[in-house]
Amino acid sequence: MRCRQILFIASFAAAALPAWGQARRAPHEPPRDAVSAPTAPGLMAGTGAHTDYQLYVHGLRIGRIEAGLELQAAKYRIEVAFRTFGLAGWLFRGQQLDIAEGRLGGQFPEPLRYSGQGFWRGNPRRILIDYIGGQPIVRDLEPPNDTEREPVPTELQANSVDSLSAMVLLIRRITDTGRCDAAVETFDGRRAVQFTAHTVGETDLEPTTRSSFQGRALRCDFDGKLLAGYRLVDPPEDRGKARHGSAWFASIVPGAPKLPVRVKFETSFFGDVTAYLIGAGPGAARDSAGE
Repeated sequence: MRCRQILFIASFAAAALPAWGQARRAPHEPPRDAVSAPTAPGLMAGTGAHTDYQLYVHGLRIGRIEAGLELQAAKYRIEVAFRTFGLAGWLFRGQQLDIAEGRLGGQFPEPLRYSGQGFWRGNPRRILIDYIGGQPIVRDLEPPNDTEREPVPTELQANSVDSLSAMVLLIRRITDTGRCDAAVETFDGRRAVQFTAHTVGETDLEPTTRSSFQGRALRCDFDGKLLAGYRLVDPPEDRGKARHGSAWFASIVPGAPKLPVRVKFETSFFGDVTAYLIGAGPGAARDSAGE
């Protein structure tokens, strides 16, 4: 599994975390005393939140995700920053910042712009997508897609959303119904992915030194299936395989929707990766991700 793929899956699961950043502790400090979820507040217009996560695989820290989410009455903005360190930083050193902005209307969020920029193994990567009439228009893509992947057919790009806007959909679904049953197709300039999520139910997350959260949380399982945009070197037997994961949501910021407090997802290289919440707070301000 490539680190850019980790970011893609994590950002889908994470975008739901309205917020990744926070009045946070220094990265090298141990997690703050575990806190239980407060009584679930109602979602308010003008809500801002940030969250901070560390990624683990086989007991080793491999990266950090920070995010900030702002929800207004008719619009949204999400930022997600990701950086590798430790073993992953040695194998796949990189960092990435993705931003999505759009309108809130009807049952589905309407993205207006999606951008991403970062460096992986010393090489710059950029993406800029504008949405006109609901259709994604790729304005910038570095490196060019034809050097890495097969093209995504136009019909699979039509009426798609970016992965962060897909998380807004999931967050709103949980806020409105208390459940996370949803399906959406995403396009990030290189890949078309079909995501589905379904409700498992309320579960208890036990205390752990890796996380600042303990308590009751809503578990949502999800699948991501690549529909197009396969890497040129991918073997035929790997194409169309679904990647599975789970996310746990809880009310941790007053006035904000339920946010992810833990996310576990499957990768092809590292195996199962788990993101643990290490901090959250009001306001969408996000610090730069670091070790």
